[in-house]
Amino acid sequence: MNTSPILTIIFIGSLCAQNRSLTTEQSFQNERLSENSTVWDMNGNPSKDYQYDQWELPSKYINNGWKWMSFPVLDRYTNIYDRDVLVYDGNMTEFIFLDILIYGSHSNLEQIQWISLNKGETLQQYVYNCFEIWTNLDHLFTSPQGYKIRMVGRESMNLPVSGFLEDPTTPIQIWADQENWVGYFLEESRRPLEAFPEEVLNRLTSITAQHWYLKKINGVWSSHSTDGRFDYGGMYILETDADLTFQWEYPSETTAPFVYEPADNFEYEELAEYTPVLIDTIETNEPVTEVGVFIGDDCVGAEKVTEYPVHLRVYNGTEPIDDMSFVIVQEGGSGRVIHGEETVLIRETADVVYSDIEEADNHKPIYRVRLKAGDMRQVTTLPTDYALHGNYPNPFNPTTTISFDLPKAGHVRISIYNIKGRMIDEVVDQRMPIGSHTVQWDASDYASGVYFVRMMSDEFLDIRKMMLIK
Repeated sequence: MNTSPILTIIFIGSLCAQNRSLTTEQSFQNERLSENSTVWDMNGNPSKDYQYDQWELPSKYINNGWKWMSFPVLDRYTNIYDRDVLVYDGNMTEFIFLDILIYGSHSNLEQIQWISLNKGETLQQYVYNCFEIWTNLDHLFTSPQGYKIRMVGRESMNLPVSGFLEDPTTPIQIWADQENWVGYFLEESRRPLEAFPEEVLNRLTSITAQHWYLKKINGVWSSHSTDGRFDYGGMYILETDADLTFQWEYPSETTAPFVYEPADNFEYEELAEYTPVLIDTIETNEPVTEVGVFIGDDCVGAEKVTEYPVHLRVYNGTEPIDDMSFVIVQEGGSGRVIHGEETVLIRETADVVYSDIEEADNHKPIYRVRLKAGDMRQVTTLPTDYALHGNYPNPFNPTTTISFDLPKAGHVRISIYNIKGRMIDEVVDQRMPIGSHTVQWDASDYASGVYFVRMMSDEFLDIRKMMLIK
């Protein structure tokens, strides 16, 4: 039996577009459709809307494993063990979906969240680990539905999907006074305020994406020049003050997809949801390129500053949002500040000169602040090259400190090997910010001898020798 992770999905578009309840079965005798396959519709004519998608599911080091997404192509197998018979109803049962993700693709799927597109629905989720079994698998995955998916694997993975694209005229029902998790299945990207008919846009109060948002305050959107986009296969949370039915608007002109550029000088963990904080202005003599928000000593969000207001996403979890402090990064107007041959990063605390909690039009609080530069927090010479400086002291007993440099933020792995070349410990395995760093290794459980420390980050790899003497 073929257990390939390829998910082959067929959707008879012209037929099901008119009657979504109509189902047709056909046996494919374990046939797998390739990217260039030509399939036939029920009238015996070559299909024109055949679609092949390659979804990238992130590793745990990218966005903390979270991906907000939808599936514009979906049809389900009636026999998951044989996988011969497909039903062309534009849906996929949860049992089939999880089988594809967990077993078929070895994806390290940890969590799925959604709010069904029905009135009065609340958050539903399934969490998986090696000690649990998915139960109550009665949810139907559909293309208009949006999902939050979290992966916990070390590597990103691809999920191939083939079939027929969801009918672009499919109506979507959204409901007042609740979150509506909606999938976007048009192939053309769309600017947020151009994606809806005017009568729908007038009733929307909030649009939330994974890395951008728009909030309506006193009838006015928080920004009209955002770089956010509705992109194929994306998930967007819509809130409205009236029950509405709409269809996605085709763009009048081609628009590039949204590309998120994270802040370079801050590290924080994304969570399933965030709190919006608008920074109206930052008063300072030098241009500000990035701003980060902290709760205690922990960074909980950061953004590049390209326009005002800055739309910060604060991943505060259960921490009180009123305990925020801010740090700004200045670049002297054109890149990092240069002093002679040294590249210097200037971080300053930002004092809150104005803070208010308003009620947005979706009846939820939105935080608005105005900042000014405060005392210099730290001045750090930034490394321009990768380096593994080895350890100090060396020889050592039983602890030693390993120093290394990163010229840019990225994922770092620092591992310890014995004289036989076997990895015995891993002291760092995470994404880290630009700068010089240290980490301590405790060798209390190991015998005297020669050991090696290995550092790997992006295109960099280096090894140093260490001597443990007890």
